[in-house]
Amino acid sequence: MACSKEQAIKNLGKYAEKGIVPWIKGKKHSEKTRRKIGKKVSKANIGREVSEKTRKKISDSLKNHPCYKDTGRRKKGRLDVSDKGKEIINLYCNQEKGVRKIAKLMKCDFSVIKRILKENNIKIRSQKFYVAGEKNYWWNKGSSFEPYGLEFNKKLKKFIRNRDSCCMLCNINFEDLKLLKRKINIHHINYDKKCNLPQNLISLCNSCHQKTNSDREIWTKHFQSLLTKRYDYQYSPEREIILNLNQKEV
Repeated sequence: MACSKEQAIKNLGKYAEKGIVPWIKGKKHSEKTRRKIGKKVSKANIGREVSEKTRKKISDSLKNHPCYKDTGRRKKGRLDVSDKGKEIINLYCNQEKGVRKIAKLMKCDFSVIKRILKENNIKIRSQKFYVAGEKNYWWNKGSSFEPYGLEFNKKLKKFIRNRDSCCMLCNINFEDLKLLKRKINIHHINYDKKCNLPQNLISLCNSCHQKTNSDREIWTKHFQSLLTKRYDYQYSPEREIILNLNQKEV
């Protein structure tokens, strides 16, 4: 129900008098409240079209704003394309240097180099951040190129998968791994591809299998102890397989 002017003045009390500073003036909002207000404002502006006149007013008002002044980082990122463009294209195409190396030589941000190459319709090569061959920390005399034994076939892989029924490292069953779109790999415990005995094979998901590329001795010891507990397989202190002819296949 609407109240009269006199009643409104009575409700407001001393704040209705002239010269009294409202309680909200000078009050600072907390970070949480600012975020809430910002979200509401951004939602309200979705799909709203701004006229050219308004855009010009906004750009003119922000010209001298400290946040939009050129910082040292932005100055570093700028490059005169007319002077350096040909040199960048020469370094990238003829000398086959990477984007980041060129950026260091030119003392600018690598995004500027990418922009110049795109403007000149030059396809950017995929960047390689790994070291291949003998210089790699995990290099093992090219063992990954060795062929597998003939007995390492689909039948043997199926037998090992049925025996383990899950990834032996993360313990996720095969049905869940399929939902996660992870491949099921059969890993050679002692990293010898020609040793295809069940005692040397274990089921691992693709994610866990990648972990075994380093610290090979530790992983060999760990997987052998797992199979000993689960299937009663036997191994020597030197990590060699001890065959038990009386033992039945699992």
